[in-house]
Amino acid sequence: MKNSLLIYLLIFLSHSVYAKITEVFDIGNKAELSLDSLIKTLPAQGHIILGEFHNTPSIQQAQAELINSKVGFESLSSDFAIHWEFLNHTESMAIKEISSNLNSRSIDPTAALLALTTASNLDYLPLFKVLQDKQGEIFGINLPRAIKQKVIKEGIESIDPKLIPGHHYVGNHDYNERFITAMGNHAPTDVIKKYFLAQCLTDSVMADQIYKRENSSSLNFTIAGSFHTDFYDGTVVRLMSLTNMPVVTLKIINKNSHTPEEITKFKSTNSKYGPVADYLILTE
Repeated sequence: MKNSLLIYLLIFLSHSVYAKITEVFDIGNKAELSLDSLIKTLPAQGHIILGEFHNTPSIQQAQAELINSKVGFESLSSDFAIHWEFLNHTESMAIKEISSNLNSRSIDPTAALLALTTASNLDYLPLFKVLQDKQGEIFGINLPRAIKQKVIKEGIESIDPKLIPGHHYVGNHDYNERFITAMGNHAPTDVIKKYFLAQCLTDSVMADQIYKRENSSSLNFTIAGSFHTDFYDGTVVRLMSLTNMPVVTLKIINKNSHTPEEITKFKSTNSKYGPVADYLILTE
């Protein structure tokens, strides 16, 4: 375990040295922004959604930079939260204890991360450093994998009704269409339908958990996979239906992982689905 941890840390450090935000693009206004302008433009209170590709060091480094800059700009102290898809809200007491220990410096960021997840997620260490430096709180917003697997195999009626938000619904045709495309030919149609139900339940649960905790902090950051946040759909549309606070979405990509044509599409407004987010952030 020690050797594996050392290897992960070395990989993380080798990437983070070079990770940086290279471009900020306002999709609605079709204009480039400076990072400083973006930080000033983002709301001082409300929800900032950071749609990501998981475990991509430059992206997690950019997320940490954005959160650190925004919290510093607003001079917030213990008044912001990170809501993370990788953590389950059913383990909220344990998460709260680790978060408190992180703030009191009883444990360091690496120990906090490893107490909540595994060494395979050390790419997210910069976020834990910001949490400690800026005294924020972290929340879990997801459901355990076992529960979602039960939904896929036995249907949503097979799980405890208390785990299903009262506002839950299955996504619309456009969301389902994009989900089928993303799944490709990896599963039969009837199986994809079951996976889509679990996807939508996850969206509803994450939105519900983010909303329930918005009064505990004035500024809320959400770290979630881009498919949950793209085109203001999934988790975003559900959160927007619950909250009266501003909701702003950012899609963060590593430009070296995409072709110029793909990046151009991200910057354009899709004729059917609309803009993929409010802002596109490019890293390398």
